[in-house]
Amino acid sequence: MHTAVVFIAVAALIASACAAEESATTAGGPATTMLVTSTASTASTTKVAPSAPTTTTTSTRTPVGEPALGLPTGSLLGVVGVAHDDALNLRAGPSATSEILATLEPTETAIVTTGRARLQPAAIWFEVDAADSEGWVHAGYVAFLGATDDATAEAVAAGGGVPTAPSMEELGRGVVAALSGGITASRVTMSVEPSFGDLAETTFDVVGLEDDSVLGYRLHIFADDTTAGFSLHSIERTWFCVRGVDAAGLCV
Repeated sequence: MHTAVVFIAVAALIASACAAEESATTAGGPATTMLVTSTASTASTTKVAPSAPTTTTTSTRTPVGEPALGLPTGSLLGVVGVAHDDALNLRAGPSATSEILATLEPTETAIVTTGRARLQPAAIWFEVDAADSEGWVHAGYVAFLGATDDATAEAVAAGGGVPTAPSMEELGRGVVAALSGGITASRVTMSVEPSFGDLAETTFDVVGLEDDSVLGYRLHIFADDTTAGFSLHSIERTWFCVRGVDAAGLCV
């Protein structure tokens, strides 16, 4: 772990921030759990670059805000907690009003930090290399991707049987509820919409767990399409880590 980086858990802050969350197109969002210096947030997700933004777009690449302690240079991150019909904006500056350089897909994994971070009054922003550009992303929507395990038996045991539902989205939300164990996350998003083949499948992101090293997880859910609906087949769970991962892919 980089000795210059200070990490503090903020699960309690996330819960309150969600109550004031705006839609993606109005640039609202939850507080980051990666680094903490404030209690509110400014989101950076949107389906497309807005053609008529409500605030003046800043085209300058000069960083604004205060310098902040960031992640080690060269850290590899992925997008987390962004819905399948949304995207994470890569911006020219650390602000939700800065020029949009590119949009990153909800399951993008090739995001490399430069080591620089900036603090705005309500958010932390990381400078990164992604999508053949160097820009800034809201820290609440990126994380280290840890190990992947099989959560099928855990979900079946927690739900008292094999989960079923009329639709894949309902099945996914039921699986999330079964695996949560009563722990409230700041946001649950369907990051990959359902597809149908030999098995139906979809992906859900769960972000904002009450843990100082584990931010959440991604559930890749497979199901059998039956006459009665969709019946859980298997779950691949990938962990989201706040501070980094060890050689085994475990959150540190």
